[in-house]
Amino acid sequence: MSDIPSHSTGQDDATNDPSSSGGRGVLCAKCEHLNPMGIEKCETCQANLFTFCARCGTRNGRVLTRCRKCGRRLKEGMRRRSGSKGRGPVNLLYLGIGVLVLILAFTAIIMLTGVRLW
Repeated sequence: MSDIPSHSTGQDDATNDPSSSGGRGVLCAKCEHLNPMGIEKCETCQANLFTFCARCGTRNGRVLTRCRKCGRRLKEGMRRRSGSKGRGPVNLLYLGIGVLVLILAFTAIIMLTGVRLW
C-alpha cells in the first residue's frame, strides 16, 4: 500500500466528501442528523447539506469550515451573519462617552445659570 492519498475518481462529490461519515451518510451542520448519501437537503430540518466555495466553486459539506480544494474559509463569522459588525465593545465605549458628555453639559448649564441643587 502506498502512503500517497488517492485522488478523486470522478465519482459524486458526496462519496469523496470528508463531511460524510465514512460512507454511511452526510452529517447536517444545523441539526447534526446523519442523512443518507445522495440527497441535497437534511431529512430532519431541510437545511442544505452542501455549499459551494466562492473562490473555486468546489462543492463542500456544510459541516466543513474550509474548502477541500483551495482552503478558503467557507463560513462568515457569527457576528456578520447576525447583522452586527462586531463592534460590541466600541458601542459600549460610545455609550460611556455619551453619558460623560451629558454629565459635563448638565454641570455646565447648572454653573452658567447659577441654580443651586443642594
